[in-house]
Amino acid sequence: MKIGKRIQALRIRKNMSGNQLAKTAGISQSTVCQLEMDAKSPTVHTLEKLCYALDVSLVEFFSDSDTSLPQRHDELYRAIVALTPRQQGTLIRVVGHINEKRGRPKES
Repeated sequence: MKIGKRIQALRIRKNMSGNQLAKTAGISQSTVCQLEMDAKSPTVHTLEKLCYALDVSLVEFFSDSDTSLPQRHDELYRAIVALTPRQQGTLIRVVGHINEKRGRPKES
């Protein structure tokens, strides 16, 4: 398991930006970026800060369960978070309409 991918997957699961994670963990945004790209390895102290910010224990962090998103889902997620709240609302309505056309009930 790549530590950087694990940090990124947990951050995305918590719906946090890299900047939010950095602020919550008390580390720099560039450090978060370097860690997620596996360009830098975290110290134990930094890893503890990240786990606290991500609300996971060290045991959970290193567990074998895969929390990473498939690449296409990750791309979609990043595109969606870049939208304004209004655009996100429009997108949700469009997806709901597509699902209705395919015979899937609307989620409430």
